[in-house]
Amino acid sequence: MKRYTPASFYALALWAVFQMTCISVSAQWVLAPTITRAVCEEQGGGGGSVTVDVSGMPGPYTYSWSSGGTGNEEKNLSGGTVTVDVRNAFGKDTSASFYVPQDSCNPGAALVFTPNGDGIHDVWNIGNSSLYPNMLVLVYNRWGQLVYQNKGRYEPWDGKSLLGLPVDDATYYYIIYKDAGNRGRGYSQGSVTIMR
Repeated sequence: MKRYTPASFYALALWAVFQMTCISVSAQWVLAPTITRAVCEEQGGGGGSVTVDVSGMPGPYTYSWSSGGTGNEEKNLSGGTVTVDVRNAFGKDTSASFYVPQDSCNPGAALVFTPNGDGIHDVWNIGNSSLYPNMLVLVYNRWGQLVYQNKGRYEPWDGKSLLGLPVDDATYYYIIYKDAGNRGRGYSQGSVTIMR
């Protein structure tokens, strides 16, 4: 029968503690997100999502999202920050926050159009104009004279003045208000060039 001295017992105990420490230090949470952009407020917001793949710690995992979800994926999020708390079966937990970007739906005006009757770029188009049924579009020449105005549902400008005459080939300056009745709701401004 072999006897262990107190010194050899302590060495064995320290070796075991050292091994346990190495195992707990090497295990780390890894949360890998997949994020989908949210649509703009004018289209209802929402539509964004975050899916989290978890590794590095033994599972299974439970999830608790700041938006109320309990799975590894949270859907129909608006733009902004969402936080998830993840816990494994051993009571270890971590949390992470993710930013969900949101698309912009501001009116986007073309920089150039060519009202020459060839059927290609004959009118001035404004992207996302259908989202603003009460939009106000004002176009001025270089002397500050109003040459085009559209209030309400946007009808693309054909390069004619308020009197119905073709305007000169030149650069014009516009202001687009998202809401004619509430100009504080937002606007965009810039220039558009007519080339025939």
